[in-house]
Amino acid sequence: MNKKQLAEFYKEIEVKRLDGGIIVVNLWKDSEREPYNAIRLMFAYGKIIYTGDMGHYIFGRNVNNIFTFYKGDEINPEYWREKVFCADRPVRNEECDLSKVVELAKRDIEEYFGGELTEEQEQIWEDFCDFSVSDSNPVRVYDDLERLYEELGVDPCERAASIVEQSRDYDCRYIYACEVLQWVSNNLDEWLEKEQCQK
Repeated sequence: MNKKQLAEFYKEIEVKRLDGGIIVVNLWKDSEREPYNAIRLMFAYGKIIYTGDMGHYIFGRNVNNIFTFYKGDEINPEYWREKVFCADRPVRNEECDLSKVVELAKRDIEEYFGGELTEEQEQIWEDFCDFSVSDSNPVRVYDDLERLYEELGVDPCERAASIVEQSRDYDCRYIYACEVLQWVSNNLDEWLEKEQCQK
């Protein structure tokens, strides 16, 4: 859901300033303010607590200014993942995307060998694609990659781990939370100004 869609979806927005510099933002789908399809973000003590629709997260590890850090046009799920203190589910999917495994391994091998594989190396690669890449469990994928690299005469350790990590997509709920977090951060100053004027 993009920022425009979020603005259309969350029609009821409530912003409150509490003692101690705490700011609470409540988002509801409609004026009924039902608890489902609702989100609460609390900006407090250098952290953002996100709870409600699509999960529960605490963002803010080593962030100097929590009110501006997440502003922008594009989310940065890779970097923001480092800022997550805790979440109710993994921010990355448990399983590997096998098509990404093949793509990333092929690119890495071609770069390592300068784009030129011998006939024997080509056969090792084809065997890997035909027989090994069938189970998306990260441990099995790592083992298959390790075996591939060893057969090619390349140290597998960091390469296999990197490919396994890169082939695991971000959980759609985490991506949604990032989109909402950025949308709220982008609009927070304006909403706070409106809230101040209503007092």
